[in-house]
Amino acid sequence: MELKRRIVFALAICLLIIAGPWACSSKNTVQNGFDISEYKKSAEIQKQKDAVADENIANKLSPMTSADYERLGDSFFQQGSLEMAFVQYMHAVSAASPDAAQNSLRYKIGRLYLRKGITDQAMATFEGMLKYDANNALAYEGIGRAYFKENNVKKAEENYLQALNLDTKLWTARNALGVLYDRQGRFDEAIAQFQAAILIQPASGSLFNNLGMAYLYKGQYDKAVRSLSEALRVQGSNAKIYNNLALAFYKAGNEKDALEAFKRAEGQAAALNNLGYLLMVDGKQAGAIKYLEEAIEADSKYYERAHENMLQAKGQLLVK
Repeated sequence: MELKRRIVFALAICLLIIAGPWACSSKNTVQNGFDISEYKKSAEIQKQKDAVADENIANKLSPMTSADYERLGDSFFQQGSLEMAFVQYMHAVSAASPDAAQNSLRYKIGRLYLRKGITDQAMATFEGMLKYDANNALAYEGIGRAYFKENNVKKAEENYLQALNLDTKLWTARNALGVLYDRQGRFDEAIAQFQAAILIQPASGSLFNNLGMAYLYKGQYDKAVRSLSEALRVQGSNAKIYNNLALAFYKAGNEKDALEAFKRAEGQAAALNNLGYLLMVDGKQAGAIKYLEEAIEADSKYYERAHENMLQAKGQLLVK
């Protein structure tokens, strides 16, 4: 039954991704011969060139320190320009003396390697931190993340636990360990780690979201609703969390609030289609058809997707 529940959730999550309004966005990238996506790409490249030019001018006036480069890298990272952030962090390393004080910078570089999926370089960077500080908890957490990326959950768990042994308040390691336990179906252990992390970092919406999903997978739907609602209160509007909340409401038997949460995530037509799909998966074809027909009426761009789902639901209804 647990495997079946997780498969249903996986199907539902896939639906949420497929059914969103961006599913048809590729048709709108070219308007009157003007490629918007290419323009945005060119604009971003020019923006980065301008930032580098500004940096070069600043260097001529006053040489930048390692801390200056790191701050610039942080700024690029916050803007989502990971490549530019990486360049600045590497400048910061070159401008600094190789000592333990630079381990926080090495950690940032290692996390960027992980974001890019370059696990071997990430592992080497985190292990390099231990040369300067053998008891660096962040280094062990980073090594754990690299092992987790490589699907070596045993080694990942060992390093997460070592990180927490060195620093019990390292909430990022607790969150990572909770995610690992959740993936293994060890929901009670995952919940315990997320709860401990929240006590340390109560302003993190992602922690409440992860806790809510652990409750959801465990089948404790009311607790899932409360945790996911708290995630939204802490973090503010977030489509992913609203979709998760909608799924929790649905599993708790509250179709009305599930539909409302889906609407807040993606709009009315997508919400109707998503709820119709969930009902169809659960064998409630009559209710599914109702929502899918409304989805088609609400927005024509959902016609093809919702129509296919509706035909499938009607076919299953006839089989009965």
